[in-house]
Amino acid sequence: MLTDPREISSELTLFAQTREPKMDIVKIHHSNLTLNLLDTPGLFDRQYDTNGLLTNDECLRQIRKYCITIQVTEFHLVCLCLSMHSGINAEDIQAARQFLEYFGPDLANHLCMIITRCESKNEGQRLLLRNQIEHDQEFGPITKQFKRGIHFSGAINVDDWNQANDVVLRQFSTICEYRNILLDLIEHSTSSFKIKPLTIPPPPRPLPRHVPPNERSTRKKGECLSILRLDNHTYET
Repeated sequence: MLTDPREISSELTLFAQTREPKMDIVKIHHSNLTLNLLDTPGLFDRQYDTNGLLTNDECLRQIRKYCITIQVTEFHLVCLCLSMHSGINAEDIQAARQFLEYFGPDLANHLCMIITRCESKNEGQRLLLRNQIEHDQEFGPITKQFKRGIHFSGAINVDDWNQANDVVLRQFSTICEYRNILLDLIEHSTSSFKIKPLTIPPPPRPLPRHVPPNERSTRKKGECLSILRLDNHTYET
């Protein structure tokens, strides 16, 4: 949509089309903007690597590792995209929460929500949808972390295009409106969020295996001890 508002939507699929992080450099027509667009797979999508099913934490680490590998670690805008077709569910809420927890509170100042497949929604419908999201008992508190707002996007519906329906022209007009709003949002994103490098904590220092004198006198010679190590403290069990 950003590169060409005439784009035709793809057929609906069961899972997200993006299976792994990928980077695109996009030049916006009739603008001086050149965008580095990093597209990432959605959480809770059934993704696999050589070791089997990936967890959400592994997906988030994969995103961070990819950004560091390609040396693109500063982002002016971070967009969480949700499909209008499937609606917002508990997994979307958990994904937003995990995303914020993983990348830290600074992310909120650069985070926006984009609701996709809204090419046929009018202003009243969008206002109602935004109001429902912001006042939802579960999702409402999380939306306060989307400091860059809630926005909409769409593409010309493939079924309407194939059938040459009259609504295509209205969809195109709505999509152009969404595009202008998002481009304005991007142009005014002057600060950036930086993904911190992966760090491996140093191994903990071994604790002294010291037994107080008063305990030595009560312990039998040759008695077996089990040591539980927790937060750099030692407990005898």
